[in-house]
Amino acid sequence: MTKGTGIDDLSALENRLASFSLSPVPTWISNTQPPFNILWTNEPGLELWDASDVQELRERDFNITESTVAQLRDWCEQLQSGARPYFEMDWTLYPKGVPRRVRIFLSGFDGAPHGLGFLLLQQAFPLPEPVDPAILRGAESVRHINVGVASLSLTGEVLSRNRALLQAFGEAPLREWFEEPGAVEAILAVGEHRRTHRAQLSSRLSRQLRTYALEALWTIDPVTGKHAILVHLLDETARLGAERDARQKGELITDLERALETVEAQKQRWRALIDSAPDLVMILDRQHRVRACNRPALLEAAAKALGVDPSAGPEDAPPPIPVEELFAVESRQNLAMAIAVTLETGQMSECEAIMPAFPGLGRAARARTHVLRFGAIAHASEDARPPAASHDHVIMMSSDITERRDLEQQLLHSQKIQAIGTLAGGVAHDFNNLLTIITGSTELARLDLEDGLDVGPSLDEIEAAAARASRLTRQLLAFGRKQVLQPVAVELNALVRELAQLLTRVLGEHIHLQLALSEHPCWLLADPGQLEQVVMNLAINARDAMPGGGTLTLTTSWTDPPEFEVLLEVADTGTGMTPEVAARIFDPFFTTKAMGTGLGLATLHGIVTQSGGSVQVQTAPGEGSRFLVRLPRLLDPEAEAQGHLASAGEATVPGGDERVLLVEDEDAVRRTLTRTLGQLGYRVVAAADPEEAAQRAAALERLDLLVSDVVLAQGTGPMVRDAVLAIHPRAKVLFITGYTDDARVREGAEAGHEHLLQKPFTREQLAYKLRAVLEG
Repeated sequence: MTKGTGIDDLSALENRLASFSLSPVPTWISNTQPPFNILWTNEPGLELWDASDVQELRERDFNITESTVAQLRDWCEQLQSGARPYFEMDWTLYPKGVPRRVRIFLSGFDGAPHGLGFLLLQQAFPLPEPVDPAILRGAESVRHINVGVASLSLTGEVLSRNRALLQAFGEAPLREWFEEPGAVEAILAVGEHRRTHRAQLSSRLSRQLRTYALEALWTIDPVTGKHAILVHLLDETARLGAERDARQKGELITDLERALETVEAQKQRWRALIDSAPDLVMILDRQHRVRACNRPALLEAAAKALGVDPSAGPEDAPPPIPVEELFAVESRQNLAMAIAVTLETGQMSECEAIMPAFPGLGRAARARTHVLRFGAIAHASEDARPPAASHDHVIMMSSDITERRDLEQQLLHSQKIQAIGTLAGGVAHDFNNLLTIITGSTELARLDLEDGLDVGPSLDEIEAAAARASRLTRQLLAFGRKQVLQPVAVELNALVRELAQLLTRVLGEHIHLQLALSEHPCWLLADPGQLEQVVMNLAINARDAMPGGGTLTLTTSWTDPPEFEVLLEVADTGTGMTPEVAARIFDPFFTTKAMGTGLGLATLHGIVTQSGGSVQVQTAPGEGSRFLVRLPRLLDPEAEAQGHLASAGEATVPGGDERVLLVEDEDAVRRTLTRTLGQLGYRVVAAADPEEAAQRAAALERLDLLVSDVVLAQGTGPMVRDAVLAIHPRAKVLFITGYTDDARVREGAEAGHEHLLQKPFTREQLAYKLRAVLEG
């Protein structure tokens, strides 16, 4: 190992001198000017002179005579001019006081910081003695160091190699060592130009790509004494890999820092976006607690109103308030269900909820209506999360739709007013026509009586006009879903078959009626008359849509659970409708017919809806129309009273002699009904209001039947019933009405608990209804 250089300038040459330090050949470096002082040497150079360091070596006798100095000066001048790149001379040295004849190789050492300024001296070999055994021992030691060392002939033949190089390249020749083209030529050029060559080369001989730092020197082979090329190879794969890793880590850290900056910037932008959103946005955990909110003022006001400490939650987090507490009591169940569905399934859910007004928010003290939309978030935090849960948080977006609902109500009210105006106009037109018929027929009947003529035709006209008026009022009630239905068990296939003959006459010869009825009975609970009207209205509309003829198909079927529906499909091959027309076909008084009333399909829609069903239409211009009516299916028709189609009445009008209390506030109607009941044999007591009815009932010893209008000027039919039954608890009750808003009477009649007769009615209808109530 080198003991020291002796000058500071040589510290910059440490890496280059390392190769000479490992050489077994005594090597010295001196300056290029007399007295040519030794500045550095390797271990063999010290051992040769038995010196401990360079300072002691300078005291040894190198036999620098005047002739030797002249030779060295002349050679240095030539070296500096480039004329002689190397020089050999025989020299007598006196190590340990014993003369020793050696051959010295001299060359310029051009790696100094300021150019060519040093002289390299190497002992080529002793003269004329054989190779010293110490040199062989030095060469052997080279074989055990970790740096790859090889001696090459000037033609590239490997003369010797140490163990490190053998492990790296094996016995492979020089030309197989390196991957780079021209690497071998550059090494061999060292022997030609006597210059040092350094390079960084790669090799795959060890089955993996490795990188070596190479230094090739022109030298004398210590064993053979011939000119050779000394090659040092340092495996720098690990160092370069570490540098590369460090560089990549540095780049990665830089990229990560930039990414974090980008994420933070995006986070700030998203935060600004969420905070400025008009909607209320919250993140909820699995316990439905608010974990983040873009309206902190709302949470603070809610916490204050609920008595929750705003600082009870974690730092920079909202107070731990369950989101249900922010909404009205009646909204909480739907809200909790929607959150649970989203947490468990990951599917979006939606509900509508009412948020009360919390003090201190600076807005009108009124409840607000919100539509809430929920979306799942997977693993939003590291909080305690059930292992089986795929989502641990929910994002809730709440839109205040109070003003929208107000506008909708205003629009709906406006539309109702417009519809009422349209309805009033249509009803006035039709009733004026009927009143004209009735008034004119009445006047003609009087004239006929004065002249002794038959008044029958005039009375027939009056009766027909009254029947038409009755149908019109029933249509209006069905359209308004205020008609009281009389549902019984109806088998749809049988009803359609019975109507088929009538429909054939109504449709005409140019339209073919085709029935596709279900093989299984299709039972439903419905008012038979209203159901017949539904079928008839659809058939007549189909007929009008096929002026040139076509096919009308009636199809029945039923569905299995969970729907349990009976389906009636009415399809035609007519002209069809545009989407604009189809969107309005159920509007009252909307018609495309020259003589239409616009109540047919509106009435149909009201009947079907009131019966618990729905009606849909599929149509397109030139492709006909298909109406599909869905009604609830009756699963146990045998359990229903009657269990069959409503039958026709008996041939004679039944009567009776029971005591009847009639309550009707309309004088003309009361007088007419009193006469009718009397003609049927009943003993009638009449009253105009509930108070009078109670007085008359109290005066009677026995009462069999109460007949009362539902809507009275000073009360209601149920009020009269309660008062009368308190006196005569065994009396039967029959309500009569032209229109009722009393939910109890309507629901009771439709469920069969109340007896109700719809105005207008005929004498026969009244007679049969009375007997049914009294005998029921």
